[in-house]
Amino acid sequence: LEAAQINKYKKLSFLAKPKPGDRMLEIGCGWGGFAEYVGKNYDIKLDCITISQKQYEYAKERIFKNGLNEKVNIKMQDLLYTAFHWIKTRTDGYRQSKEMDWCGPIMFQT
Repeated sequence: LEAAQINKYKKLSFLAKPKPGDRMLEIGCGWGGFAEYVGKNYDIKLDCITISQKQYEYAKERIFKNGLNEKVNIKMQDLLYTAFHWIKTRTDGYRQSKEMDWCGPIMFQT
């Protein structure tokens, strides 16, 4: 299972194509596995949001224990409060797993 998770993180990273100095947003960071992987393997700033108090506390501690606080920021924040303007102006990309499924095309109209 751990190997499958690492392979998933590698694939997501490959698709995101992070470059040194990028700032990215992870929507729905869960227990912080992807955030830890990115923090250890890429020279970028990663902001992560979650709506689960338990996952927030666990992920925050995980990042702290790995000394990644300067690269990874975990926030307890609902997606609806994360303005898409912020995403466009303060990040070079974003990654999400599930939360966007229910937003639909209305959230992304131009």
